[in-house]
Amino acid sequence: MLRDYTPWFNSGALGEGYANKDNTVWKSGDAITWDSTFGEKGNLQRYAAAPVIVDGITMTMKSSAGIAQGSQEEFKAAVTAGVWPFFEAHGEGGWSNEATFDDSGDVTITSTCKAGNPQILGVIVLPITSIFS
Repeated sequence: MLRDYTPWFNSGALGEGYANKDNTVWKSGDAITWDSTFGEKGNLQRYAAAPVIVDGITMTMKSSAGIAQGSQEEFKAAVTAGVWPFFEAHGEGGWSNEATFDDSGDVTITSTCKAGNPQILGVIVLPITSIFS
């Protein structure tokens, strides 16, 4: 039940911690400090702002990397298997990928995600300072 839920994250506490480098928030002598959290080598320099989720799209990517003719079949197999450009486990729905090559070895990859099969492509990551600026 939600009445028993204790949140692990509190944006107000994060803001208070970021705004105060003194000992009003950070316990004096503790290993966790403002610098060890938000500083140049801190463990919370960035945050996941939003997931990037797609559904029902077709993408075409072109590369002039020039895949050697002897490696093209192996490359095509990796693309078709879902190893590149996006790793995915095969199942119902999801992605289909196709690689084609021109005469100079440049590759075009067409990736399609059928509608009704949302897929996570990644996460938008921003500097922690962008929350408080």
